[in-house]
Amino acid sequence: MDGKKDPTLGSPAVVAISLLSDFIPTEDLKRFISVIKENLLIKRKRVPFGILVRKSDKQIYYGDNEYHEAMVWPRDTPYLIHILLKTGEREIVKGLLKSNLDHQMTEGFIFYNTELFSPDYGKVVPVKNPVQWWSQWVDPLQFRISDFPNPQSKDTYADPITNAINAINIANFKKKEDFFGEFFIRSCAIAKQKQISATATINKYFISKRFCT
Repeated sequence: MDGKKDPTLGSPAVVAISLLSDFIPTEDLKRFISVIKENLLIKRKRVPFGILVRKSDKQIYYGDNEYHEAMVWPRDTPYLIHILLKTGEREIVKGLLKSNLDHQMTEGFIFYNTELFSPDYGKVVPVKNPVQWWSQWVDPLQFRISDFPNPQSKDTYADPITNAINAINIANFKKKEDFFGEFFIRSCAIAKQKQISATATINKYFISKRFCT
């Protein structure tokens, strides 16, 4: 605000780089994501979950004074996924999708993301609103799962973020003993039977008809 640059690392840089990623060399993106992984990436139950809004010592949410400190905003995750896909970080994307689905299914308001997470020095606790529209990203979840194009090959990423769901191995989801697998299979059946639109299916069953083949 006073004309000075703030050198503090934060998620706004991830959003900006994601939007400009088509104009940035892959090697530069890899260097950037390496810094993000080291400084901002947060794990939950030892699985990648999201990124900090700001690298800060304030890692416990007491009130809105900490809102823009070292908190995790789910709304930043799709931008992170976009860059991860372009740099070949498949395993991190798998973790992000798995851990966020786990949150949606096991705590708070089912099918939805909480507005904010407090890292609490490792515990990563949901705080604030249990449902928030801008935190409710679905793009990476609405396309059929398959393997990503190899970033070392000549395959191109026409729209990387829409292919984020490819990071999960579909076999893991279709095992009957797997909760999410059973959930997705039933959702597909309902979507086909009732011919629900893609948008309605995402909202009601958290899956689109494109997943159901």
